Amino acid sequence: MPSLSETRSNPQADGSSGASATLRRQVRRGRTALANAVSGLKFSRPARAFQRTVMRINQLRRRERIPDPRRNLYIEPSGRCNLRCRFCAYPKKERGKSVMADDAFRLVVEDALKMHYQTLVLTPSTGDVFADRDFLAKLDYLEDLASLESYSFFTNFVLPSEEDVRRLLSLPKLRPLSISIYGHDEASFVAFTKGNAAAYRRLLANLRTVLEHGRPGPVGPNLYVRSGREFRGVDATGGELCELLVGIRDRLGVPVYVNRWFDNWGGVVAQQDVEGLGITIAGEELVEKQGACSLIFAQNSVLADGRVNACACRDVEGTLELGNIHHQPLSEILSVSNPRYMDLIERQQRGDFDPVCRSCTAYQSIYALQNPFAPRRARITLQQFMTRIAG
Repeated sequence: MPSLSETRSNPQADGSSGASATLRRQVRRGRTALANAVSGLKFSRPARAFQRTVMRINQLRRRERIPDPRRNLYIEPSGRCNLRCRFCAYPKKERGKSVMADDAFRLVVEDALKMHYQTLVLTPSTGDVFADRDFLAKLDYLEDLASLESYSFFTNFVLPSEEDVRRLLSLPKLRPLSISIYGHDEASFVAFTKGNAAAYRRLLANLRTVLEHGRPGPVGPNLYVRSGREFRGVDATGGELCELLVGIRDRLGVPVYVNRWFDNWGGVVAQQDVEGLGITIAGEELVEKQGACSLIFAQNSVLADGRVNACACRDVEGTLELGNIHHQPLSEILSVSNPRYMDLIERQQRGDFDPVCRSCTAYQSIYALQNPFAPRRARITLQQFMTRIAG
């Protein structure tokens, strides 16, 4: 395995040569640093005032920005998790701690492809994909589907074995593999996740496998770090974990994102749940809601137990249920012919939000500005959305 110093100094590390490769790495690192800085200002007074003004203007002009509802379908292979992170709603979750059977998974995927979905997102709302022991078999099935463009998922990266990690790195349709890292050393990892030293060592071992066997390319692993206020970033903090993250970043040319804000999971997680971690849970009063949330248009999720939920993001108990794949086809559930779905959209447009949405700090108005660091994709109006899901 190359040493960390070798991976940093190797000018061929990203598969290119010379000054152009160095420039690309610097631009990518600068963009990531800017994204990390901006994420910490999300709930600042100037940012909230600016976004509030933009939303009001766009709402008056009926200028909606809705993502393509048939681009990404969220499927939850597992509603179970191996960690009990204190900032996450999973420890309080009551429903859906199950694993999706292979036949149900294939049924959903077949329906999705018939509906012309382009990509699949397998990240659970709460849970980890590798809590499903058949997860890699599901990925093998996806790899064999000629009509599927790609799939992606997040994982805390503790459960897979070295062999599993090496297989992940070889899957061409996995774009990207996103790794969530909680804490910046063993002590903070244990405090954040309620895990143990063995889980932390497993995480380090899997990251070393990425460093050794990962290959530079246009789509590599994405690294996401969440920690307390004392964390100064992977370059400044030091320690074995941060050294590994720096090595992977520099060798593979991939980003390391640092998330500085923590939301309330639709009112489920409160400040007292995270005391001593050096983080602040955003309160619902910080998020003004104008118009429907874009998540119910383009982040619909099929949960592990078969329920279809309008929001794949923060509705932990699935209270925005639109139907069930065991009772009717997905094409009928995510359709203008489904009165539950149409009623949800109409109510949110009037400012009538369900309790989980009213409390949610992950809300994204269809009248808000697009995230400048998100992929630049075309947005459509509400009328175009209705036409898009009509047939």
